[in-house]
Amino acid sequence: MVDFRAVIDNLVEIGFYEIFLPFILVYAIVFAILQKSQIFEGGSSDKDQAKNINAIVALVFGLFVVTSIQVVQFFQDLIVNISLIIVFILCVLIILGFLFGDSYTELFKDSKVRYSLAGLIFIVAIIVLFNVLGWWEKIEDWWSGDGSDTIVGVLVFLGIAGILYVITRGDSEDSK
Repeated sequence: MVDFRAVIDNLVEIGFYEIFLPFILVYAIVFAILQKSQIFEGGSSDKDQAKNINAIVALVFGLFVVTSIQVVQFFQDLIVNISLIIVFILCVLIILGFLFGDSYTELFKDSKVRYSLAGLIFIVAIIVLFNVLGWWEKIEDWWSGDGSDTIVGVLVFLGIAGILYVITRGDSEDSK
């Protein structure tokens, strides 16, 4: 009988999670971006040559990433947090399906609901990024009194920016 915990422990020992998975992730993302952007094709009819260059550049990026312990730790923390958010979203969708049946997809056809959901996802993504980078503790320290002047300044700036947005948005709608 296979002991899956021993298999996972062996993968941890050989560096599968610290080296191989981050390397493959970065390689795949960089290669896909280079292929899609076609930076190295430059009018050349030889797409295989551009693909080889893309592979070499993606390889270099992947190798640079796995040499930095901090970057690998960042990826590990980020992937764990993103996985938890995806599980949470799936649970919410299951509950919506249970409560509304097949008609819950009609909720997302309204553009206001879609934009609200996109805004909520963006805010959660920013919070997760701040948590992974360790900035959340700094914000909590500022809020507790260490940087209250900075927080007041930021809030005043955001308030003024919000007022200016409402004023300029109102003018553009009136002119239509």
